[in-house]
Amino acid sequence: MSTLPSIAPHPAPFAPTLDPSPFIEHEPWWRTRRVDLLALADQGTARYVYHLPTARAAAIRLRALAPVEWVLYAVKANPHPDLLRLFHAEGLGFECVSPGEVRHVLSVLPDLNPAAILFTPNFA
Repeated sequence: MSTLPSIAPHPAPFAPTLDPSPFIEHEPWWRTRRVDLLALADQGTARYVYHLPTARAAAIRLRALAPVEWVLYAVKANPHPDLLRLFHAEGLGFECVSPGEVRHVLSVLPDLNPAAILFTPNFA
């Protein structure tokens, strides 16, 4: 019967650990907009509510990460035209998993360089 050799743990991580503190929102935007959000909820229709200044701040923080060369927004997360325009304005590219997503991005941003789109279809 053979035994597996023991493997010593790697002495250091492969990359520096990312400090999460810049990504922690200290006062969530929704607390200051509570009355507005409750008014929307009273309308009785389910909805997603996004705060564009918070989305912009997140994009700026991601683009500022030194080791990251290209930041992509996954269109499947939310294809709303205002979000796509905002992320494009902040220098993000777009990750699309279907031809429909690619067409949608190009319809919202007709002057977008196609090289700003990463098409990763899932054929499984």
